[in-house]
Amino acid sequence: MEILIRKEPNGSIYLDKTNAMYFETLQMSEPPYNFTKTTIPNDYSDCEPTDFNDDLTFSIDKYNARKEKLELDKLRQQREAECFPIINRGELWYDTLTSEQRTELQEWYHAWLDVTETKIIPTKPSWIK
Repeated sequence: MEILIRKEPNGSIYLDKTNAMYFETLQMSEPPYNFTKTTIPNDYSDCEPTDFNDDLTFSIDKYNARKEKLELDKLRQQREAECFPIINRGELWYDTLTSEQRTELQEWYHAWLDVTETKIIPTKPSWIK
């Protein structure tokens, strides 16, 4: 995949993934555009400016680190939405649980706490509503 890339005077990197096919390299490399045309593997078409080094070369390591962070953030948000409202229900609710349900709830909760390491979303106990 061809993209146009440039580094701003403030150090910011700007990508243009849509216009590379429409402009000649010479036209885009001169003012006011100052772009460089570069090619990245198609598997990385969702790249971001932070995935590039200061010399405007694509970094698979930076790409993978960013994708990993996004995945972990998504898991944390899911844990916050699905787990914490149940775990934080309070003593009155906990008093209604059997010892077996409490054990199952603890295991489910600990599986959620480990989700950023295991990347396995725990199955909610069927009795939780």
